Amino acid sequence: MQIKKWNGAVLIIAFLFCSIFGVLAWGQMQMKEANPKWTEDFRVSESDKKEMVHLINKIAEKYSLSKESVNGPSQLENREVYFFHYKLDDEIVMTLHDLKSGGNRLTLYFYGLYRVDGDVFEKDIKEALSLDDK
Repeated sequence: MQIKKWNGAVLIIAFLFCSIFGVLAWGQMQMKEANPKWTEDFRVSESDKKEMVHLINKIAEKYSLSKESVNGPSQLENREVYFFHYKLDDEIVMTLHDLKSGGNRLTLYFYGLYRVDGDVFEKDIKEALSLDDK
């Protein structure tokens, strides 16, 4: 009977450790989504903005990222702004804020792509948007 009690205690302790580590891992994922690796704000002409969005979409397509509109247009400082998530499965890799009317502004929030070619992806984005020479 003594051995069964020990086995039960070990199982309970193992379950508690797994639960604690699961909660910590989930918290890290939430922090990643809340804190981008880097952010870039672009103030560009309408034609340059279209070209930049096209480049971002092309690179995202190369890495099999899906693009989804988040809740349609919203209001920011009384101007329309569109939010787009670029995802790999359920992982948000980057978010693009497209501010319309009264300021041709794009803001890119880069969270990172956590797989083998993630660094290559980040380099592609930076080169395409000429961020390396800043």
